[in-house]
Parts: sequence; structure tokens; C-alpha cells
Amino acid sequence: MTQRITEFPGRYSPFLRRQEADLKAFHEDEDLVLDPRMDYSRVAGISSEVKEKLAATRPTTIVGGQTQIDAPEYSFPFQGAAKRMEGMTPSSVVLLLKHAKRTHGLSAGHPGGV
Repeated sequence: MTQRITEFPGRYSPFLRRQEADLKAFHEDEDLVLDPRMDYSRVAGISSEVKEKLAATRPTTIVGGQTQIDAPEYSFPFQGAAKRMEGMTPSSVVLLLKHAKRTHGLSAGHPGGV
């Protein structure tokens, strides 16, 4: 039994490091403003159901509260945070965050960059 307990950190340390890095990035960019034109069908790794819900809801941020976006050229409503959507898993939130940073790079309070 002692051998199994001591193997745990060694065997899972790459996964734990990755999870810690994801968590740190997530906390740094919780208020990232999502591009109102984002094509959610291109977010790799999230389910089709979540992609459809994201496209229908068009959340304004990943975690932050309601963010008003002045975009009269769009006919769909902008609503709240993606994290609070039904069916949104923690891994989906991280994948969406990574996609948003790669494709848009506009952070609340930091216009023009993350």
C-alpha cells in the first residue's frame, strides 16, 4: 500500500502541473470579454450541445458578470457568463478561454490585449 501512495505524485504529476497551469490561466482571465462574432463551432474539444448553447446565448464573458457590449449591428442578445450556462463543464470553460484568447485577445479592462 505504501508503494501505491508514493507512486501517485510521480505518476500523476504531469497532469497535476497541467491542471494547475490551466487554473492559473483561468483566474488571470476570468473577465475576458468574448468576441460577439465568435464562431463557437470552431472551439475544439467541447460538445456540439454546448457549442449550440453558446451560439444561441452569446455570453459576454467567461466568468465575470453581465458586461454591456454596444453592438447594434448584431440582432442577438448578449448575456452573462459562459461558465454559468447549463451543460458547461470545467474543461469546456478552459477550452473556451483558450480559444477566445487565441482568436480575439480582448480582455475587460485591457483593450487591445490580454
